[in-house]
Amino acid sequence: MYTSLDLHCRIWLYGIKGGARARRRVGRPAAPLRPPTRACTSSAAPRPVLERTSLGGSVPCDHRCMEIAYVDESGDAGYGGSRTYTLGCVLIEDARWPAAFDAFLGFRRFIRARFGIRVRDEIKANYLLRGGGPLKRLQMGERQRRVIYRQHMRLAAKLPVKVFAVVVRKDLILKRSMNPRDVAWEFLLQRIERHSTTNDLPMMVVHDEGDSLNIRGVARKARRANTAGSAFGTGRFRLPARLLIDDPVPRQSDQSYFVQLADLAAFAAYRRLYPPPRHRFAVCHEGMWDELGGARHAPANQLARSMGTGEHNGIVSWPN
Repeated sequence: MYTSLDLHCRIWLYGIKGGARARRRVGRPAAPLRPPTRACTSSAAPRPVLERTSLGGSVPCDHRCMEIAYVDESGDAGYGGSRTYTLGCVLIEDARWPAAFDAFLGFRRFIRARFGIRVRDEIKANYLLRGGGPLKRLQMGERQRRVIYRQHMRLAAKLPVKVFAVVVRKDLILKRSMNPRDVAWEFLLQRIERHSTTNDLPMMVVHDEGDSLNIRGVARKARRANTAGSAFGTGRFRLPARLLIDDPVPRQSDQSYFVQLADLAAFAAYRRLYPPPRHRFAVCHEGMWDELGGARHAPANQLARSMGTGEHNGIVSWPN
């Protein structure tokens, strides 16, 4: 059963919004699609010149030059506090970015009209869970906040993005000298290296500002001496992330919708592995990660799932 809030959001997400069909019926001319001003080549398989997104609009998919990885964290990096340290990552090609941003902006305008959250307000998991930050003035109930969380996850399935997460289970780590943040970033950069190499596309990493110096150091090491353990033995492979562009770029999360989406995905991945108590109403329940649908980047943990050590598409967990 869907609540009325769910139905309103589902109507918007499936494209029945803003009188777009009515405008087409009265013959309002569509904005001309300007040809791309640059020509980039890639050794990846050629694609159609134009590809239509789920939320409308076309993007020149044969002129992609690179991908952007938006990253945000959930949990404490130390061994106190949270049970895990999680990184959420949202991948998007540069050619698809303008259409995806416009769709995201339209979604935020809908959220403003329906719930009163301003377009410039930051929506992160912590604010939705506790009703804090910019949401405090609205005194929203838990059910409303759950709807907003769920619709962000469903929005990702409509955007040309891929999402995965790295969950470091601090409560299972025996060697306490290991830094959970460094371990999480190492796993994340390994997946980014495999993704960029497979698609022959350079990658730029944009992350929530914070421990920029350590993140920069891990990324520089990955570019020159990135390694990955063998799934069938004790050896390690040398897989330098040569397509990683420059140092990771720190960004204020309140200035980037995609960094905020990465934060929501990170907490949803944590909840997929650590469900909330059954007797309490949860704004983010264990099924929230699955609301991402086709946006889940299954190759991130494909090998682990084939060996029976990975349970959920797109969630890299360690230790298993």
